Amino acid sequence: MVSNEEIVPESAALQELDALNAEAEQRWKDKLKVDASLTRSLVSFQANKSRAIYRWYKYKEAFSAGLVEVLLGKHTNGKGLLLDPFAGSGTAMFAAGTQGMEAEGIELLPIGQTIIDTKQIIDWELERADVEAISVWAATAPWKDSTECRQLHELRITKGAYPPDTVVSLGKYLAAAERENKRVQAVLQFALLCILETISYTRKDGQYLRWDHRSGRRQGEKGFQQRPHPEF
Repeated sequence: MVSNEEIVPESAALQELDALNAEAEQRWKDKLKVDASLTRSLVSFQANKSRAIYRWYKYKEAFSAGLVEVLLGKHTNGKGLLLDPFAGSGTAMFAAGTQGMEAEGIELLPIGQTIIDTKQIIDWELERADVEAISVWAATAPWKDSTECRQLHELRITKGAYPPDTVVSLGKYLAAAERENKRVQAVLQFALLCILETISYTRKDGQYLRWDHRSGRRQGEKGFQQRPHPEF
């Protein structure tokens, strides 16, 4: 139990953070340097939206590939090993790899591991027959004719996240994908992960989910309405 006396008002907490930040800036002022070339669009995930591969999965916490390239260009000679202890979606590692550097990373979250693993499969392991199989999927949508349908695994927080017809399409897609080899399955699953939020009634907002008003969840001002809602 926390007493009222122990609860710090938000404004006081923010003032304390500002004071700590000012203290840190003063302590390290001879080490800090303002670089006007590092614009907001360069340092945020927004810059990845114009880059193939990096834009496939919307990972807001990701580094900008352009930022990594700028830093590597300024501070390395293009040799050596890049280590990213919080690899996320692998942006730093893949950007380093395109410049001829070796790269290793550590990532705790399964979604980050999946993104990295699948991009490596696409870069190094796909065979001609795999590419042809994926092209058939893109051209003919074979899941539509699937007579099998897998059940989606849901958490309580995500229950009702998709329209009923989308749930059926997802189940058919998963069932049809099982007929492909492991490499193609990995790519098809990754493609699905890349669109899940777009076709759902939800949007990630920090650590929370915002819900489309058509989902039936009461969201108040935090809700939204996407028009038109994209089909699977």
